[in-house]
Amino acid sequence: MTSDSGQSSNFDSYLHSPETVYTPPTVRQTNQPSSHRKVPSYLSRDFHPCDWPKENDCYGSLADLYPDVNEQEQVLLQDLLFVLIGIEGKFIRLRKSDDSSRYKLYLDPTADGHLAVTVNQILKLSYSYSSIVTFVESKVYGLVNQALVAAVHQHLLEYNILVSQMEDLLKRNDLFLQKMFFMLLPYTATFGLLKDLASKLYRVNSPSQRNSASF
Repeated sequence: MTSDSGQSSNFDSYLHSPETVYTPPTVRQTNQPSSHRKVPSYLSRDFHPCDWPKENDCYGSLADLYPDVNEQEQVLLQDLLFVLIGIEGKFIRLRKSDDSSRYKLYLDPTADGHLAVTVNQILKLSYSYSSIVTFVESKVYGLVNQALVAAVHQHLLEYNILVSQMEDLLKRNDLFLQKMFFMLLPYTATFGLLKDLASKLYRVNSPSQRNSASF
């Protein structure tokens, strides 16, 4: 079991990293058989990678399966609708970064270059979403900030409604990557500010910070 100070250090460093996805130590796992993989003790809205071995990946490369650019765009839109709410996609996968406590989202390298540029811009929002959800679910904010957390939940609710609206547009063949990017643009600045706020509040309310302040 990771100590409070160790978990605080991992979480705090993660919040300052613009392009990482934090996975709590109680949920992380590595090199375990599928029958022994750990699952969260609660229903989380954040990313929880399954750590499937790459050689057992049931999906081929994007370009081989969908050589047409228009088909690639539709498949990537479907993936993004999941990734935007903290669920790993088929061709947008979680991979461990150099720090074992961090994961990064990787787009299939065979994707069309023009599509990849837009997708990677949209993925930046997923990192902010992940950090906000991780902070809200960490329960380190105390009673005083519960009203603030309720307001954050309202932002997340509106964000999820927008994702649902985009899913409806996709079903009606009225959604493309550029349109998705501009629909999400208002949340880029908002979620960026919320991520910075979450970082500051965590530093103030984390057990290690409280302990050090008491001496």
